[in-house]
Parts: sequence; structure tokens; C-alpha cells
Amino acid sequence: MMPAGEADHIISQVAVLDTEIRERNAKRAALLQRLNTIQSTIISKLPVEVLSRVLWFATRPHDSDGQPRKPNLSDTRVLFQLGSVCSHWYRTTRSSPQLWTAIGLHKKPTSLQTQNTDYVSLLRCYYQHVGPTGLSIHVSDLDPAPEAMVGEILKIVLSENPEKMKSFHTDKGWSSATGKSVWAALLKYGLEDVEFPQLKQLELEWGRDGPQVQDSFLFRRSPRLRALSLDGGGVDRIPLQFSWGQLTELSLKDIGTGYALQLLALCPNLIAFYFQHLPIYERYGWSPTSQGFTEIQSLQNLAWKVLASREPTSIWDWRPKTVDRNFLNHFRFPSVKYLDWMAPLPSDVDDSLIRDFFAQMCGLEVLTYTPSPKSKFSIKEHLHYFQNLVKLDLYFIAKLKEEPDEDDSDADESYWGTGATDEDRGVMEEWLYRLTIKPGENLFPQLRILHLTMGDVEAHGPLVVLYSRRNGPVDWSDPIKQNPEALTLLPYDPTSSHWKHCSRLTEFVFKPYHDSTEMEWECSPHYSALQDMISEAKMMEEVERSIWRGFKLLF
Repeated sequence: MMPAGEADHIISQVAVLDTEIRERNAKRAALLQRLNTIQSTIISKLPVEVLSRVLWFATRPHDSDGQPRKPNLSDTRVLFQLGSVCSHWYRTTRSSPQLWTAIGLHKKPTSLQTQNTDYVSLLRCYYQHVGPTGLSIHVSDLDPAPEAMVGEILKIVLSENPEKMKSFHTDKGWSSATGKSVWAALLKYGLEDVEFPQLKQLELEWGRDGPQVQDSFLFRRSPRLRALSLDGGGVDRIPLQFSWGQLTELSLKDIGTGYALQLLALCPNLIAFYFQHLPIYERYGWSPTSQGFTEIQSLQNLAWKVLASREPTSIWDWRPKTVDRNFLNHFRFPSVKYLDWMAPLPSDVDDSLIRDFFAQMCGLEVLTYTPSPKSKFSIKEHLHYFQNLVKLDLYFIAKLKEEPDEDDSDADESYWGTGATDEDRGVMEEWLYRLTIKPGENLFPQLRILHLTMGDVEAHGPLVVLYSRRNGPVDWSDPIKQNPEALTLLPYDPTSSHWKHCSRLTEFVFKPYHDSTEMEWECSPHYSALQDMISEAKMMEEVERSIWRGFKLLF
């Protein structure tokens, strides 16, 4: 039997060892923590101001090419994931209002299908952290969220936090139920005498299922509202009124041209006007109230793109529709710098009026243009007015040869791969001739950036254009008798008097219109000239994964 004294001694020794073990474990934990601090990446020790900026770049909505896009739930998930890295990152995310300035509310994507999204709590969380900065809300299809939840979301935005709404966007493609719920809330709260002091931008889709209402004045008390985008969804007119006179940007899509011109006349302070229109049955016309011109001195960005199909129900051969004659007869934009044009000119408008319309744009710097092979009346006859043009983006819509049969299950691939018709190819070759610098002829003498999107065309023409814009005039006097592959390309002469009045191209992009198009650059006699220019370029990027499809050169 063990003596009592020995047992007490062992117990005391075990207690000492336990104490030592605890102390050693505590010391070990402290050393590991210190080691982790020493070995941690520098970003973990960044000041809040710097780390906040880094996290902003990591969470801002952008696509794979780095281009901005609308926010979505995946962005919110990334924000919460970054906030869970460590306590420093958590505190930084929660104390940085710029990380909470935009939220996308929509039905869950595939990656989030197994998770439940409490939209109301999520929205309140954003409002809690955004502070006075203001919140941009993007609402699209919320199904299967119940209509009551949609109503609660809009109540929080429009009724409980009107002072924090910076912009509001409804996205195309929502269900009828979501659309009706959103518009019910917009008409309920937007018509009230409530001030939205930070509201700067509205983007609204109406659609054929829009509510049946009389003209309604939405967001009347929005002193900072400057940008408005309306998507009619194929209706002729939208029964809404806004503070037109204070707008600086107006974007209209898929509504009647007459209604668009009426709204344009109500906005004397616009800096940007965009109009894009697909075929609809138009009942609403517009007639100017005065005989003189409506001149918008402030307008710098103008887009007019109107498509029309061959048949009312056809989607296979959309072509630009003639621009509304009232647009040319009664509007002038002397300060336009950026023009996006996709519409043939009407034949029943006085030539002097058309010339004056484009002559007023002599300060134009950027032109995006879609030629129409069908029309004899086009903007190409007035290009000489644009002597200050710096960037040209030409996009050719190639006509497809035959409409596929509905019963042909293999029609899509064969149909879309047919390439350009002879008519389209003739138009493209004519433009290549026009763009080539020739002795004594130089359309757009200040051009420095040229983007071409074309269908089936031989490689010689684009190479001649590129060479002439980089190295000097090419003797191409007769486009009928002289083929571009037979032209002589003279070496670059930096002392030539030509460069005293003309700019050299600094950026060239060629893209094919059809997915199946492959340009046989190496088969052109000018291929060696292309290789030389590639070696001179500061950067060369392949377009669509292969230089045989297209390429981008930066000089």
C-alpha cells in the first residue's frame, strides 16, 4: 500500500506539470501568433483606407474582360466572403460605405440555388452600411419570391429610405408577376409628394404588360435626377412624365419614333441622347410646334439606331430603317462629339436640310456607323464634313442568303455560316476603297483609331487600308480596274509632306462578322507588310482566340 505522503507528492508534481504545460501551450500560442503576424502577407497589415480601396476593386461588378456590368448576388457573396477572412477585413468591409453602394436583386443563379436568400434582410444590411453615400438598386426577375416580398423590398427603397436612393434600375427579362409588383410599388410611392434628394439615374422597363394608367408624373421631387432610360418593350408610347427639362442624359429603346422626338424636344439641356428601336406598329406621331430648328447646343453624344425586318414577323433579316424625316428637318446638334448612326436617310427630305444636319456636326470626333447596302441615301455622302474625326468604328451587317425552314433542325449552323452576299461584299469593298489614303485624297485626315467589323472579304483590302493609314498614300485610283492585291505599297517616309496635315493610325482592330469567318492573311501578297507592322506595334492582341479571325494592333 502506497504511503499517504507519497501520493500527495505525486499529486503535487502532476499539478506542477499541468501548470507548466498550460504555460508552455500559452507561450507556444503566443509565439505562433507572432510568427503568423510576421509571415502574413502585406495586405493583411494595410491601413483601412488602402485595404478598403483594394477590396473595392475586388468586389466592383465587372466581367471577365474587366468591363463594368450590373451588380448581382454573386458580387454580394464575394463581399461577405472577403469580410470573413479575418477580423481586420471584417471591420474594413463594415466601415467602408463605398463597398455597399450597389445591390442586384434577382432570382438566385445556379451557384446559389441551394441557399436561401432573404432579400429584405440583405437590403436592410446594405442600407445599414452605405451611410449617406446613397444606394443603387438593380431589380430584375425575383421569382419565386412572393409578390408580398417584392412589395416589401420596394417599400424599403421608395418609402422608408427615399433619401438614400442614388439610382434605380429595372432589368429586362423579368416575369409578368415581378413586373406588375414592381410597377405597382413605383406608381404608389413614386407619385407621392416625397423628395428623393440623391436620385440621379432611373432605368425603367415598361413593356406591353405595363399598368393601364393615365399620364403619371413620377419622382417629381428629384432635384438631382439627370439620367433617364426608358425601355418601352415594343409599345408606341409610355404614359409617364418626368422632369424633362433637368435631364442631361436620355436613353430610349423600343418605343415609337414620334414619341421619342416629342421627348427629345422637351429636353433642351441634354448632353447625351440614345435611341434604339425595333419594329413596332406605330400609332403615335409627332409634329413640331414651331417652324424653326430645335437646336440642342449642349448635346455631345448622339445615337440613332433603328432596325426594321424584311417582314413584320421576320427576325432573320433585320436592316436599318429610314430615319424619321422630322428628326432631320427640325433638330440640330452643333456640339456633337460622338455619333452612333444606324439608319439610312429618307429620299423625301430636301438635300440641303440633310447637308445642314451633318454640316452642323463638323466637330465630330468619334463615329460608330453601320452602313446599309440596301439604301442609296446614306451618311457616306456627308462624311467629308467630319474633318476632325479621331475614331471610326464601322460595323457591317451582312445579309444572310436564305431563311431556313422551320422544320430544318440543322438550319441554324448552316444558315448563320453562309457569309456575305455579293451585294454586301461590294459595299464592304467600296468602304475599304474610301478609307484608303490615296495621293491627294484623305478621308478623315485626323483619324488615329480604326475598328472594322466585316463579313466575308478578302484580306487584301483591310491590309491596304491599314498600311495607307500607317505608312502613307497608296496609288489606288480606280477601284474597278485595280485590285487591292496588285497595289504597290511604298515604304514609310517620315519626311513626306503628307504627315504635316495627317495623323498616323495608332490603333487598328479587325473583327469578323460571322463566327465561321477565317481571314487568310498569309495568302495576301501584303502579308509581309502586316508582319512588319506587327513588329512595329507596341502591342498585338488576337481577337476571338485566333489571329486568323481578327486582331488588334496598338502603335
